[in-house]
Amino acid sequence: MNNNNHKSTDKTKVFVIAILSCTILLITMTFVLLTVLIKRYNKANSAKGNSAVTTETTTEDVSKITTEDVTTEATTMASTEAVTEAPAPVPFAEEKGFTWSDPYAGFDLSVYPYAYYYNEDFSAEVEYVTPEELNYEPTTAKYSFSDIEKSDPDENGNVTITIRYDVNIDVICTPYVNDKYALLYLDSCAFSFSDYYTGTKIEPGYVWDEECEEYDLSDDYNYTDINWNGQTIHIGVKVTKKYDYSEYTEIGDGSDKYSAHDLTIYDISFIIPADYDGLVLSIPKSGYTEEMEYSSESGDNTCVLGPDDYNLTYTPDQLYFIKVNDYIIQ
Repeated sequence: MNNNNHKSTDKTKVFVIAILSCTILLITMTFVLLTVLIKRYNKANSAKGNSAVTTETTTEDVSKITTEDVTTEATTMASTEAVTEAPAPVPFAEEKGFTWSDPYAGFDLSVYPYAYYYNEDFSAEVEYVTPEELNYEPTTAKYSFSDIEKSDPDENGNVTITIRYDVNIDVICTPYVNDKYALLYLDSCAFSFSDYYTGTKIEPGYVWDEECEEYDLSDDYNYTDINWNGQTIHIGVKVTKKYDYSEYTEIGDGSDKYSAHDLTIYDISFIIPADYDGLVLSIPKSGYTEEMEYSSESGDNTCVLGPDDYNLTYTPDQLYFIKVNDYIIQ
């Protein structure tokens, strides 16, 4: 009997302990839940308060913004967009589709002939004579180039580019007609230099020759500024010209014809920045023409495609182009 009572008491204790444990767990969970709800409530109220403060502050700040501020900001944004969207500039030579030639292959171009009778002492031209009267055999001018060389950079970071350019002309004619001596002239076409990126001509300087009463090449460098992609490139050029004319000699075939050889040597020097690679040489494929000989007007001569000194314009396929920097020997 006593054993049964003891067992009943033990069961009652276990049951009471279980009830208490569940109660404690329920209270704990309720506390945690209330804590979470309180935090969320406080956070919501805090956000609402901040929103009110922000709105109030923004309204106050907006009232202080001036028209000038808005204009400045709009201009800044527009400028930024313009810089971002602007395409990279295309070099003039690429835009126009220049085709490049090999200078060492040489060029064979037409010349323009004219002649004068001279006094017996050859002191003056006294009378014009047609080339046909001198039995002139049409010929051409042969253009050739020596090596293109570059110096070491100087203290300013510039280098000197030197080019020799020869024009050879062989002529056959009859210089003595009706016991008069005539001299035949053959004009060959001039070359020109320009900038690859802008098409701007790079011209030597000229000075007035009092004795000849005409302009001649200057002994000093003439400078051209090339403006490209936000940079200014300062380029100097100087050209000297020398002539080597042979005397007329009989060709020895029993006729009264004579032959002669004319050589004109051009020595060209450039001063350019060491990293500049845009020198372009161009020559008209037509050679020297009658249109050039009798041109009475001159263009501004600032663009390689004209209008040039003869007031002529060109398309790219009417010129030989040589990219000088591709042939430089260090």
